[in-house]
Amino acid sequence: MRGSSNTLIYVIAGIIILHFVVGFIWLIYKMNKKKED
Repeated sequence: MRGSSNTLIYVIAGIIILHFVVGFIWLIYKMNKKKED
């Protein structure tokens, strides 16, 4: 049970990190697109 709970924490942390990475890439992409216009 303890190992399962630990895995859940890692999955949640991974999703949060992935969300920040995707958001950061999207922000750079949007800024670069705006710059071209």
